[in-house]
Amino acid sequence: GRRKHKRPSTISNRQENSTVPVAEMKNCKHGLVIFAASYVLRFALASTPNVIVSVGGNEFLAKRGLFGSKEDVTGELVLAPKSDPLLCNYNGTQAASPLSAASILLVPRGECSFEQKAYAARQLYSVAGVFIYDTLSSRYGWDAENERVNFPRAQWDYECANGYGTMKNLALDPPKYNSTVLDSVLSENCTLEATRSPCESNLCVVTSHAKNTTEYPVCCAWDLPMTMGGDESLNDDLTEDVVAVFLTISQGKEILPLAKAVGEGGGAVGTITARPRSNFNVSFLFIFIMAMFATLYGAWNGAKEYRDFSEKLAEYKAQHGTPTNLSGARDASFDVSPDEIDRDDELTSEVGNEPPFRDETNDSSKGSTMFGWAKKFGRGKGQDEPQSLRSIPPARKGSKAETKEPQMKSGKQADGSWALYSLPPDKKKKKKKAAAPDDSAIDAATRDVTAQTRAQGSGEDIDGFIPEGESAGKMEAELTQWHIFGFVASASIMLMLLFYFRFYAFIFVVYALGCAGAVSYLIFSPILVKVVPKLGDEIITELNKEVCCRQNGFDVTSQLAGFLWAGIWIWYGLSHYQPLTNWFFWITQDVFGVLVSIMFLGALKLYSIKIATWFLVAVFFYDIFFVFITPFFTSNGQSVMLAVVGDSETPIDDFCFKYPDDGECIGVTSLPMILTFPHINDWTGGSAILGLGDILRKFFKFGDTRLHQ
Repeated sequence: GRRKHKRPSTISNRQENSTVPVAEMKNCKHGLVIFAASYVLRFALASTPNVIVSVGGNEFLAKRGLFGSKEDVTGELVLAPKSDPLLCNYNGTQAASPLSAASILLVPRGECSFEQKAYAARQLYSVAGVFIYDTLSSRYGWDAENERVNFPRAQWDYECANGYGTMKNLALDPPKYNSTVLDSVLSENCTLEATRSPCESNLCVVTSHAKNTTEYPVCCAWDLPMTMGGDESLNDDLTEDVVAVFLTISQGKEILPLAKAVGEGGGAVGTITARPRSNFNVSFLFIFIMAMFATLYGAWNGAKEYRDFSEKLAEYKAQHGTPTNLSGARDASFDVSPDEIDRDDELTSEVGNEPPFRDETNDSSKGSTMFGWAKKFGRGKGQDEPQSLRSIPPARKGSKAETKEPQMKSGKQADGSWALYSLPPDKKKKKKKAAAPDDSAIDAATRDVTAQTRAQGSGEDIDGFIPEGESAGKMEAELTQWHIFGFVASASIMLMLLFYFRFYAFIFVVYALGCAGAVSYLIFSPILVKVVPKLGDEIITELNKEVCCRQNGFDVTSQLAGFLWAGIWIWYGLSHYQPLTNWFFWITQDVFGVLVSIMFLGALKLYSIKIATWFLVAVFFYDIFFVFITPFFTSNGQSVMLAVVGDSETPIDDFCFKYPDDGECIGVTSLPMILTFPHINDWTGGSAILGLGDILRKFFKFGDTRLHQ
């Protein structure tokens, strides 16, 4: 449906600038297609024309206002009446004089807001469209009390760097600006000093005037398309059936001679047509590929413990037999005699008196301290997770330690311990005498499998079955209904705060610093593991030394690289205009988004189908409310979600289009927690984006399916 755009009133010299990005959602039957085309926001640069005006066989690119209809219209060109040429005197009491045929009214800019002019034209003459054309006179005001002219504003109305000069003996200040006398003088007889930037408009404006002097400094006038904002004093419903288009001074000069006065008839026929663009863009495919990679790899990586445990369980069953059958009856072959328990108690690890069943992730002396996830270096090929940098051993060719090092298999450590200590270790590998008995592992294995069998036999929900100790020491979070409530509540509060206060810079910096850790862990840490051993034992020895806070040289190097990358990204985002248009910025944002998604998906664990279902339902209605329902409650008809995520409803000043390096224009204007890709072969120069929350939802769908299986 149509979105309302309520902007501050555009009066006198004030220029309301921006374009309206379009938000589209593709409703498709296949889940993956929905995923690829969820929320697509398109950003158009300020001053980008969005309609085609056809008059007398000529075509012009122009800008449609943020208010009014977006339909294509055709009508006869009619001039505003001489009794009220600016259409600023309408107060709702004047009698209407509808025109007999579909018409497009031409009205000059000035004295009242753009939407006020469109409203008066619709109410008085029932026109289908309005051309509001720019003039030099609209840039001047009049101070009746002091009888002085209010001159145009620098940068907004003119730029002296594009040309400057001096004119003499103008009939101005006083009296007030007379367009009949001065327009031709300032457009035809104005000579400007040459500068590095030429005056493309070939128009001059008087910038100031000192009393008792005959000299008037002039500069090059801007003549660019302008985005017409709405009037807060008017309801958008009053102008929803009229199309309003802004014309530049040069365009107005060509179209005005073809129009006729009200009631005369015989004016040329004009057409207003939206610039064509496809609903599909190749950038959607790239967004789809990135999002699917993050979802599938994150889900696959997060389920690694299940795969490893399945392999170990299968190996254990092959050696010891199945503990129970599917009916729940106990398998006698699994019965353990006291003598067998005593023999199991004698099992020890190959290092001192360390118990054979330990949580390797809690061992501060083994593995990287970063996130507590890194595994021991040298575990063998086929391990997909980043290996620890802290425990890289120097290569000693021909040493006894090298020749005696046992071969590791199926996730089993060289010292005989197990990552998932729900199952007992292989008895064949245990030779040394134990310092103390420990039968917890066998009891745990028996207890876990028996609990699962009981649940199957009794019909209980076994979705939450997890081998005991499987997730101990991991950086994981098991979701509950309270987590769901907290997430929806906190996300709602944050959205509303961002909608009203727009503290994007703070969120951007915090997010970038958080991404630095993911980059260090998933990119630079594995690179160092592969590269450093090739540089020799001396470098390995030096980097293994502790630097600070239990971080060795490997840890510090990988983290410094990640924070350096994030720092450059922060600097560019806070110091440039529309940073998303720069390839370095949006590629970095996509890389960070994918890595954060993978890390986040690896940390979340779903142990209940019911909890996952409630989460998806809650987020589903959360999205619907903030995207489609909030426009009915906000004063300006904006969608809270789209305004916050994509800045889609907040116009970008034409001022920033002319002065992108100005302090008021630089910086991020949307949340960074998105994947983005520039549109290809699109006149808007926009981007397709997908929120990381959409990736999370699809992960839960894939994860739920796998968990159910």
